[in-house]
Amino acid sequence: MNNLYEDDIWDSSVPMRPGGIELTKRLLDISGLKSGLIMDFGCGEGHTAKYLASKKFSVIGTDKSELLIKRAVLRCPEADFFVLENIDNLEFQNKLDGIINECVIASLENKTEIINKIHSFLKCGGFFIINDITALVKKATGNFFTFNDWIETLNKAGFEIIYYEDNTSALKEFYLKALWENQSCCIADCIPKGYKGTETGYFSIIAKKI
Repeated sequence: MNNLYEDDIWDSSVPMRPGGIELTKRLLDISGLKSGLIMDFGCGEGHTAKYLASKKFSVIGTDKSELLIKRAVLRCPEADFFVLENIDNLEFQNKLDGIINECVIASLENKTEIINKIHSFLKCGGFFIINDITALVKKATGNFFTFNDWIETLNKAGFEIIYYEDNTSALKEFYLKALWENQSCCIADCIPKGYKGTETGYFSIIAKKI
């Protein structure tokens, strides 16, 4: 996927992802996490980081886009932001209370490696909160995870799944909004190669390091 979120067609005043910040708030409430050090992995323009900082969390934000990190710094100067090309460049072993991934890992090739690394960053009992795209059908080509792939990979990494829900309806609303606002070409680029929009879903998971 290209980094479409750098494009000026997006309304940068709101998070450009299914469910928006309200879904983030709800998952955080369900997790019961009230304080500590949280990483927003793939933070974009810093919407989630700003919300976390408003709740008095200490916040670290990472993104591969230097432009988006610059915008995030302006939006949430209380957080620490890093341009990140390779997760191996981060050293947070057993230091984080929580990590949030929203519409990032699904698009990456090395998902298993990243999930294992995220597990190593968390303290025992730390939470990994995920809102991301999933394949509704398994195909022979590509590396697009089904929901079962996500669960299996998380369990193998050492996570316990404490909550999950299907939010595909939020993905459909997101697609329809983009069509209405004449952004269909960009939404098409968001769908993994070899898949139709109807073959993709959206889910939320709260996983706990054990």
